[in-house]
Amino acid sequence: MSAIATAAVAAALAATTVTFSTANTVATGDQDGPAIATNRSGQVAVVWEDDRDAAEPGDDNHSEIYLRLFGNGTPAYEVKLSGGGTTGTDWKHITPDVGLDDRGNAVVVWADDPDGNGYFNVPYRVVSPTGALLASGRVGATNGDWTNDASADASRM
Repeated sequence: MSAIATAAVAAALAATTVTFSTANTVATGDQDGPAIATNRSGQVAVVWEDDRDAAEPGDDNHSEIYLRLFGNGTPAYEVKLSGGGTTGTDWKHITPDVGLDDRGNAVVVWADDPDGNGYFNVPYRVVSPTGALLASGRVGATNGDWTNDASADASRM
């Protein structure tokens, strides 16, 4: 890179203000396992495990999956994507991942154990730039036989 190009890049970076924001709007309980995706349109999607009913950080029972989208640093929405579990069991939704296409559609996958038996499913949700649910489903047809983490890649959409 030439000296002129280096100086231009340095000037552009010096003029840019970087601000940071907390993704989750509720601090009650325990928030873990975040994942992040960005696109060329300046949007950022953040997904995490949120255990709002627990005071112990090591306890991921009853954890839910939340997604928040930012457009050019401004929060657009926050939405809960998971659906709880069987009453009286140690159900959980864990290890979320997110992909984001250039239109702002977020694809979120995670591992869930809705009946607390220790075997996981891999559900997914596709969410629009406004927070509307566009699609949902589950990877694989067999209930509760996954044990590895899920991952999303919106660039393959």
